[in-house]
Amino acid sequence: MPNRPDADRILLARLDGTAHRLLREKVDRDPCNVELHAITARTDLLTAAAANSLAAWQQHSRHDGDRVARMLIAAGADADQVETLAAERREQIPRA
Repeated sequence: MPNRPDADRILLARLDGTAHRLLREKVDRDPCNVELHAITARTDLLTAAAANSLAAWQQHSRHDGDRVARMLIAAGADADQVETLAAERREQIPRA
């Protein structure tokens, strides 16, 4: 992950946790977007969170990481950049 300020790292963690919870609770798309945007509507952070989740799913089959990534893309992450960033993240994730 690029060197980010602590505040951004906290937002990324909140996006990830909230997206997983919303997925578990089977919340509809519009309320998901509202809740995620209450954390942040910054495209760069939505994109980074989606890429992190997708990379973890691709590298370690992390539960529902692909669905979380799609949720974050629906909330405004840059879909064109998610796969590129996920590939970079996979290089940084240790193999089990």
